[in-house]
Amino acid sequence: NYVFEGLPLIAMSNKVIEPPAGCLEDWQIWSELGKKLGYADYFPWQSADELFAYLLEPTGIALEQLEQNPGGILYRRLDRQRKYEQGLDTPSGKVELFSQTMADYGYDPLPTFTEPQQNPVNKPGLAESYPFTLITGTRVNAFTHSQHRNIARLRKLVPQPLVELNPDSAKNLGIADGDQVVIQSPKGSIKLQARITSDIHPRVLSLQHGWAEANANILTDDEQLDPISGYPGFKTTLCQVRKAGE
Repeated sequence: NYVFEGLPLIAMSNKVIEPPAGCLEDWQIWSELGKKLGYADYFPWQSADELFAYLLEPTGIALEQLEQNPGGILYRRLDRQRKYEQGLDTPSGKVELFSQTMADYGYDPLPTFTEPQQNPVNKPGLAESYPFTLITGTRVNAFTHSQHRNIARLRKLVPQPLVELNPDSAKNLGIADGDQVVIQSPKGSIKLQARITSDIHPRVLSLQHGWAEANANILTDDEQLDPISGYPGFKTTLCQVRKAGE
């Protein structure tokens, strides 16, 4: 059973089928990972029921109540209120162009642009061999993240992974709409189908999210990280594209 939380309704969805042998539930994966990293105290739960009871505690709702109310339970009143009426989630409750939190951690407290580690400005030599900037994460309306690609009706809508490129770029490379192409980065390569669209910049490629056989992580660099948050460079990978077989 899983508990899904919306605003302001919380409901339980029953398990449809038993998982394949040896598979772990999501909470078990994160729990085991936390323990391996030395954070066992933060993962004390021995079962899904224990975890969900902990998550539900602030609402005053018990798992048994959700089981008895399949339509869900409102955990707060449906009061109409203006967004941000109580302020923003900042120490002052206001927009903070100067961030004292950033200053306290030794970072520039004002918004400052920093060039990505891997782009034509910082790596002009690399950009000669890899002239395109790859942006990843394009969503596919037929699917939810990496889910539902095994459903035939949905797969008919989007049979295979796609990469979008500009018509002028495609013409220069001899690539037509629907051609199989190879995207190559300094880290690896993947093969997928080209979709030609004028909606994208001539020096940019856009890669769909969630395909196992065309995984963006094969192309991106694990060490190309935001200097403050540590967030990966999902929109800044230098790459090249060519027609498959060439």
